Amino acid sequence: MPEPCDYMSAVSWLVRRLCRETLDTQVGYFKPARQRRATGTTTYDFATVGITSSDLVSIDVRRFNADNPRVYGYVPAYAELVELADPIDQFTASINFYRSGEADPAGLPVAVAQTMSRARTLVKLLKTSEAAERMRGYGLGYITASQCRDLSATVDGNYEDRTQVDLEFYVSDPVVIGVNAFAEADLEIKFQTSTGLTTTHAEVTP
Repeated sequence: MPEPCDYMSAVSWLVRRLCRETLDTQVGYFKPARQRRATGTTTYDFATVGITSSDLVSIDVRRFNADNPRVYGYVPAYAELVELADPIDQFTASINFYRSGEADPAGLPVAVAQTMSRARTLVKLLKTSEAAERMRGYGLGYITASQCRDLSATVDGNYEDRTQVDLEFYVSDPVVIGVNAFAEADLEIKFQTSTGLTTTHAEVTP
């Protein structure tokens, strides 16, 4: 799988990987949302992940020396000082499970509501210590899950088993910005005395 090219694609990719490993499904089972797939006449099951909302709940800005070990990410070559903007992003991932994977004698999907079971199992497993350890490795924090919603319907004249659940996570998306800092400055100081104006200079360095 190619690496994601932008922030939201990377977040979606992390959630898909988390769900796949948590449910122990095959690679490719969790797909990006808005897939174009034939409906009604196929039985293979799959799931999709879509990021439906994103909210910057806090932004902490701190200034460090560029070689400080707490600074991570790209640092401009010229920078001796950097500002680290560390926002906390709370986002919602909408998970949709499709189809039972079972067929009737005619080869059409059967109404067994297995997608609801998969969604409920995912929510339960995300609360385990194993899942928490996995999320720490991905930089994700699990907040909560919505109710599992049965969205099954008849599509193209055939039954389509579908369940949706929304998962809320938080993630940090830091940005490093180089800060221009002066190397030295010449300070001119003037004194008014009884004999006249006296000027002196002082060199100031950081």
